[in-house]
Amino acid sequence: MSRKLGQIIAVRENTWMIRIPMGCDPQTNQRNYYNRTVHGSLRQAQKFLGKKINELGAHIERDGAKIRLDQYLDQWLKTIKSRICSKTYESYESLLAKYIRPSLGKKLLVAIRPLDVQAVYQQMSARGLSPRTVQGAHWVLNAAFRQALQWEMILEVPTKGVKLPRIRRREMRVFSVEEAKTFLKVALPTMYFEAALESPKPVSASDVQRQFA
Repeated sequence: MSRKLGQIIAVRENTWMIRIPMGCDPQTNQRNYYNRTVHGSLRQAQKFLGKKINELGAHIERDGAKIRLDQYLDQWLKTIKSRICSKTYESYESLLAKYIRPSLGKKLLVAIRPLDVQAVYQQMSARGLSPRTVQGAHWVLNAAFRQALQWEMILEVPTKGVKLPRIRRREMRVFSVEEAKTFLKVALPTMYFEAALESPKPVSASDVQRQFA
């Protein structure tokens, strides 16, 4: 791959955008690029560009530059099917089919960037999906991309560095002093009185409701 195929674009002082064309998407006929921001001198940016062009030159003819994500996921799912239980496999298939394939499936494997993945997660959150669902989709997609890296189909894992929604834990509501007194009075003739005194953690209102339901 010739050095002239790479491009260095000045963003601001000591910050450069490295851009290397990666061919056209066969579905959309749009050109794909490897983009990376580099901090440092122009000489450092040129050195980084040369290194990446050499790396891409060694990989550009590999499958990752020719197949779409949908095709790769089909291949990846086949390889893991015998190593995981059927329920787990069905969960992987479902998460990918519902949330990943519709947005990214038609993109070339090597053309997917962290920003593309981040946009998918933001769309999921905007639809009201729980943080746990978003994290589940991320876990599966990340595993697939890590395998693609090991197979030398991509140079970097595009799920690296994306931001995930946090899973908020529900705060336990404990008894007030008056509620605790009432509980102990009611529980005194039962087995729960002794258990409440020996419990190493506060007794919650929901615990009591379950016990006396």
